[in-house]
Amino acid sequence: MAGKKHRFRLKVRCAPADLLLALKSVCEDSRNRDAKATFEFDWLKRRAAISAATACAAEELAERVQVLAERRGGRGLLLPGKRIDEGDGRHTLPMGILLQSADVYAEMIRDAMGELGIPVALGEDGEGFAVGVNPVARAMDYLSLVRMFPLPEYLELVDEGLE
Repeated sequence: MAGKKHRFRLKVRCAPADLLLALKSVCEDSRNRDAKATFEFDWLKRRAAISAATACAAEELAERVQVLAERRGGRGLLLPGKRIDEGDGRHTLPMGILLQSADVYAEMIRDAMGELGIPVALGEDGEGFAVGVNPVARAMDYLSLVRMFPLPEYLELVDEGLE
């Protein structure tokens, strides 16, 4: 892509490690000792689960995990499933993880802009992209198009300027 480029980066506010930390901190909190809380976390399957000695405890602990995730910028990232009675007295609440990495959104922006005839190159780190500033890009007000692209709350668009 020759000529001027406008660089952008997608800053991640809530990452998989933040969700894992939320699960771990809730389960290891000394106030939850009676609940005998445990958790599962599988990033590749986009699944987490919290298990406790009672149904009420499982739901309460899952709510605490949600609150901690929200504090880290991950509102709405954990989708609670139907509570499972394990048969041994324990109850598990599975949660789907609705978190995609920044590179997925950078690719979507590239593809959408490309369909409009605006060249976009992805950054090497996968979390950034550069818009080729050409007459088509200027005519289509590329800056407004980039800024109005719908991003989830856990991603922030950072304008790194022209180069």
